[in-house]
This record gives sequence, C-alpha cells and structure tokens, in this order.
Amino acid sequence: MKDDKVATAETYNKIHFAYLGKKDTANAEAALKDGIAIFPNDKGLILNFINICLQQRKEAAAMDYIEKAIEKDPKNCALYVVRGNVFDNQANPKSLKTGKDTTKPANFNELMLKAERAYLKAVECDPNSFDSNFNLGAVYNNWGNWYSQSGTPSSDNDKKAKEYWNNSILFLEKCVQLRSDDKNV
Repeated sequence: MKDDKVATAETYNKIHFAYLGKKDTANAEAALKDGIAIFPNDKGLILNFINICLQQRKEAAAMDYIEKAIEKDPKNCALYVVRGNVFDNQANPKSLKTGKDTTKPANFNELMLKAERAYLKAVECDPNSFDSNFNLGAVYNNWGNWYSQSGTPSSDNDKKAKEYWNNSILFLEKCVQLRSDDKNV
C-alpha cells in the first residue's frame, strides 16, 4: 500500500503497532515518521510518535510534536498535561537504575515554572480533569518541598514553601472532589 501510494494515515498507525508488537521500536518510529511526512495533520500519528519519543526519553523530539499537536488541537487538556510532564520530569530527574530522585538541574525553577504553566493551561481547558489538577497539585507540593529543603533555612524559603503547599492543597482538594477514593491524592 505504501509503495502504491494508497496508504492512509491509519495504515501507518497499524504498521507502527505491528512493529511494536514485535518489539521493534526503531521501525515503529520510522513508520510513524513516514506517515507524518505524508499526513502531517493526523493527530493519531503525532500522538503515537510522541509516546514513542517519551518512552525512549527523547524529550526534545517529543516536545516538538507536542507543540504541533497543540497547534492542531489547542483545547486538548491531555496535550498540556503531557507537556507539563516533560518539564516536570526534567526538573525532577530520576535514576534509570533505581528510580530514585537525582540531583536537581541548575534550571530547576525555570522547568517547574514551565510545568506549572502547562498544567494551568490543562486545568483551564478542563477544570474537572483529575490528571490536570493532580499534576498541578503535585508540582506545587514538590516545589514547596524543594524550597523547604534547599540551602540554609530562611524566612524567605519558608514563606515560598508554604505558598506552594497552599496552592497544592487547592488542586488536590479538587482531586478529592473528583475521586474521593483515590489514595494517591
């Protein structure tokens, strides 16, 4: 179908899934790239490509496609959540071997601000999105923890930590309203 130029975007998605079934990520990614080259506006192809990039920790490539997906669907709160997750993961890196937190990057605050903005946009798009509210609450909680644990104790750090923790509570309370039985909240 590809050679005869009668393939659709769905054809490329199916080829991608077939390669994933064989645990051949390289060819799955190549199939998606081929499909996107022919069908640059297909959200399914773009979202599947984003997923592969994120699984492979190719965050820069994923972010390019997240931005393209947002251009095509600016009211999709899930895209803003994924954007926030990328920034959040960059700000709070974990060891690949142990899964434990590693050293925060020098641009931690910048990355957290970007994560916050993405999650705020997600909440704006869908105020009742559990994931949007939960992730925003978690960012504020983690940011507060960072201020509370960073450097020399000071009233400025304590004030900033409390500010972030109070913001966290607002969004986590919304999560309780949405899913009162969720133990993660």
